Amino acid sequence: MKIIREWHDGFMIDTGNGCIEIFTNADGEHRLGAIRHFALLTDDVIKDADLVITGEGRLDVQSSGGKAVQGVAERAKRAGIPCMAICGCLGSGYELIKESGIADIVTLTDENTSPEYAMQHAERV
Repeated sequence: MKIIREWHDGFMIDTGNGCIEIFTNADGEHRLGAIRHFALLTDDVIKDADLVITGEGRLDVQSSGGKAVQGVAERAKRAGIPCMAICGCLGSGYELIKESGIADIVTLTDENTSPEYAMQHAERV
């Protein structure tokens, strides 16, 4: 498999019919046992779906810049399947992700909830 995108704490691999996004340690070292986030995207799964749900902790301008949430939305759009995103919060420029095919966005917190509070009190949020 080919690495198609790489950044300081992760990389994306092309699987032929989709992609795998892996986030490793914050220190940037790619080593065995260091995965803290994993996302799989494949056309085979989407073709049989009635609804596609994707998401990430914070939807913002970066979400439409090649991240997995964008790839999921674009594949769903091509297949004619509605797609929604669930996120912890919204950031600046989140509206751009709708161009990729996101029909609806559900946030788990309001604009007054800090990410720190949400993570420390996840059961209440």
